[in-house]
Amino acid sequence: MYHVTLDPSLDAIRARIEQRGGMDITPDGIAEHVEWMRARYRDWTCRIDNTAMTPAETVAEIARRIAHGEGHITGPLPPI
Repeated sequence: MYHVTLDPSLDAIRARIEQRGGMDITPDGIAEHVEWMRARYRDWTCRIDNTAMTPAETVAEIARRIAHGEGHITGPLPPI
């Protein structure tokens, strides 16, 4: 199994949320949630900053990283 985390910049996250019609969350709330999520990342995930990538480029990057074994998990997921 492979674990991949897409991790665009905070500005990109905010822009994508706005583009999708927004959410019932403030910009500061988004920043707090992103900080909370990032604090829980572990070495076993393959983190990809897809800020400037198209969906096709993101898929290609995921494939490239998996081909190099990044994010490969062979047993139970380690605790968060």
